[in-house]
Amino acid sequence: MAQRQFPWQRGYDYFFQLYRSLFVFDFPDALAQFKENIGISVERFAFCGFALRAHLQGHPFASMSIDLSEVKISEKERDIVFKKLSLPLLQAKRAASTLRGEAGLTGYKKSALRLSPCIVLPGGTHLIAPLPALITLRISNGIYYDIVGPGRINEQMGKRFKDYVAMLIDGFLPEFTVIREKSYAPKKGMNYRSSDLALLSGGTVSLLIECKAKRASHASKFAESAAEAEGLTDLAHGIFQIWRHIAHRRLGHVDGDLEFSPAIKGVLLTLDTWADMSSTLQAEIFRLAHEIRQAKGAEIIEEDLIPVGFMHIQDFEGLLATGTASSLIAAVELWLHDPEYKGWSLWSVHDRNPGREPIDERPLFDRFPKPSGMQWLTSEAAGMPAQERQGSPR
Repeated sequence: MAQRQFPWQRGYDYFFQLYRSLFVFDFPDALAQFKENIGISVERFAFCGFALRAHLQGHPFASMSIDLSEVKISEKERDIVFKKLSLPLLQAKRAASTLRGEAGLTGYKKSALRLSPCIVLPGGTHLIAPLPALITLRISNGIYYDIVGPGRINEQMGKRFKDYVAMLIDGFLPEFTVIREKSYAPKKGMNYRSSDLALLSGGTVSLLIECKAKRASHASKFAESAAEAEGLTDLAHGIFQIWRHIAHRRLGHVDGDLEFSPAIKGVLLTLDTWADMSSTLQAEIFRLAHEIRQAKGAEIIEEDLIPVGFMHIQDFEGLLATGTASSLIAAVELWLHDPEYKGWSLWSVHDRNPGREPIDERPLFDRFPKPSGMQWLTSEAAGMPAQERQGSPR
């Protein structure tokens, strides 16, 4: 249910949704792969898609030959993007019928509108968007479909995601010092890496964060049981990595110059909605993490098994406008230990005791580096005050 409902509660038409994806995909291999597959750059694709979304905000239809020269979009660019974002009505019906014919509960089946959010009406002169917000999703998160393939794409996405999270913390929560992952070798031939991010405040490290950019398959998101889910081992390794970091710090292998809080916690921060509020999948991920520990972490003892919570990036973004270092640490403590909040998202827990009134995020947006795919976006269009957004899902 969470996988079906919460993304719509959070919404898609806001700055972070567009910025996050275009930031994470902003590296040479991805940009080149996209242009080779689609025929235009990510920047032109996103701009033209944004123009179509804006037009459909106030009009029920869009002409397939609409003149967009006023905003410097050529006919060629328009035709490429409109074709990529749409399907003719008959073809859309066939695609929907095929997807609906797959096994599983009706409410959990795929939608043809995710890949092609627009439908070209009979006659081929106009298109409509039954769910216009899916255009924003397709030109942001949906770019993944156009760059996925062999090579190091996923690895580079992971690095960009870590950069993104560190940038958000530096910008919104400057009371934290962000310590990035480091390589260390206790003995020759024994090479390890610390947690992706360690958050230092008040002289102590209070949070360890592992960032996972791996995409969740549709089957994993809507699995009725843990046995049906795929790709959980990578998430389990993130938990193991946090536990191993704690153990190796205790043994003096890493971070001997840092003070770790006795109440230190871990967070597994995901780019996709993997185990979003699913106790069944989370239990399976922890089971796999303990298996990895038994196989690879003999040095990890019980006291190293600190609590680790699962958080989707949208929940993290949602609490930043009202967050401080102390309010985040306090919320994590309640989130992982207070029975009242069992099954809640961290954003929802934090909303109960925010650290400050919502700040105006727009000055921060102006300071963030602009991804190559967003060079067209003006500062006036970028900002949406936090209080105007949808509330956090309970």
